[in-house]
Amino acid sequence: MHPVRDRALVLRTHDLGEADRIITMLCYEHGIVRGVGKAVRRTRSKFGSRLEPFTFVEVQFVPSKRSLAMGSGAPGMVGLGTPFGSGGLAIIQQAETIETYAPQITGDWRAYTAACAMMEAAEHLAGGEPRILRMLVLAFRSLAEARRDPSLVAVSFMLRALQVAGWEPVLLACARCGVVGPHRAYHVPSGGAVCVHCRPPGALTPRQGTPEVLDALLRGRWDVVEAAPEQVLRQASQLVVAHVQWHTERSLHTLPLLAGEGDVRRHTQAPTGTPNRKDHSHGASA
Repeated sequence: MHPVRDRALVLRTHDLGEADRIITMLCYEHGIVRGVGKAVRRTRSKFGSRLEPFTFVEVQFVPSKRSLAMGSGAPGMVGLGTPFGSGGLAIIQQAETIETYAPQITGDWRAYTAACAMMEAAEHLAGGEPRILRMLVLAFRSLAEARRDPSLVAVSFMLRALQVAGWEPVLLACARCGVVGPHRAYHVPSGGAVCVHCRPPGALTPRQGTPEVLDALLRGRWDVVEAAPEQVLRQASQLVVAHVQWHTERSLHTLPLLAGEGDVRRHTQAPTGTPNRKDHSHGASA
């Protein structure tokens, strides 16, 4: 079987046996790849130190036969077959460091928490979409340079990842009828802001300016974001976390640490008669 080359961001690692390691990577052309680095934990390993979390690498690997049989070699399926590695493990042969963000990120607990939250969200939202890897690399670079508040960098990344996945929240119009806002009510299962006529039971009433701050985070208008009150930023972060968890149908472990769960979580269950998630043709796992 022929090896393939790709650029990838190492998301996490797990020890395997005495000297091997399982590497989970987000690749440009192949989506999420889980592969084995043979003997990378030995001191003589030529590339073991390059396969660490928060490292951007050029990697060469041999896809598993099972993943090719299940996924037909399609982007987003190498080493997977079905999402999150159930199609067998690739064999990693080479890795060259392009850029590493580990020293700066691991040296700051807020940056580390934000990076872990972004990696967890990316793994569940990426599919075979290369834009999410590009956005994640830029976000890690921002964390390493300490240019922005780490939690806001993470929230901005997740909003953009939701947009790429086809699940962009509706912020400045009614998510149900399309009437232009701003609207005071917000309902995550409906897709975002809702008008007074469409407001379902259980909808939130966010603080004034929260949808506008979310829109600014999505569009990178940092002057608006940095001028917002702390309470508004906190609630905006909670709403984004709720959107990610709603669409992935997973309780993601690190995301709530960004801003605390507050009262948002109990509003993310769709009441009877409320439309469920929009059906998008995207590779994210549900």
